[in-house]
Amino acid sequence: MVKGEITVSSKNRFDKLKQLIEEIQKIEVYVGITEEKAPRKTDPVSNAQLAFLHTRGVRSSSMRSEMEGYAATQYSAAHEMYLQAHGSPLWNIQPRPIIEPAISASRGPIGDELAQAAKAAMNGNPGETMTHLKRAGIIAQNACRAWFMNPNNQWAPNAPSTIARKGSDQPLINTGQLRRAITYVVKTGERVEGGDAGD
Repeated sequence: MVKGEITVSSKNRFDKLKQLIEEIQKIEVYVGITEEKAPRKTDPVSNAQLAFLHTRGVRSSSMRSEMEGYAATQYSAAHEMYLQAHGSPLWNIQPRPIIEPAISASRGPIGDELAQAAKAAMNGNPGETMTHLKRAGIIAQNACRAWFMNPNNQWAPNAPSTIARKGSDQPLINTGQLRRAITYVVKTGERVEGGDAGD
């Protein structure tokens, strides 16, 4: 989530300004994978699940070897919980975070748009406020999409078996479905506006 914070302390004179700022702070810009963008064309694993697996990684080979020593009755409940939270421990996926580092790397331009949104709101211009909030979302969305090819992502290359199958050592670029699934929404109370701008 991309969110700016403003604080004002006053007693009487700035009550209206303080109320306006409190209203601005209720507006949130989310960047990630919406439910509509989650399904993949030919894959039972959704884009949201895939992004989670690549962000957090999956247990290493040594950890999986240690797990094999547990009796099924001792481990089954914990195993099921882990699968629900992290995906299959049969895959050795290196962590390849997307959303947080991409937004962090673009916090300057995102912050500029959030500041402009706050200024427009204080000037009583809700249309301009929403325009700047959407621009912040677009910048964050496109930063996340660009992160897949950004050399600063420091992702581990594909395993040799994956390179042989996909023909590339760069992870997560084979179909582009995951990258294109990342979008943004602006939430104001119950109202949600979003977009799929940029590519």
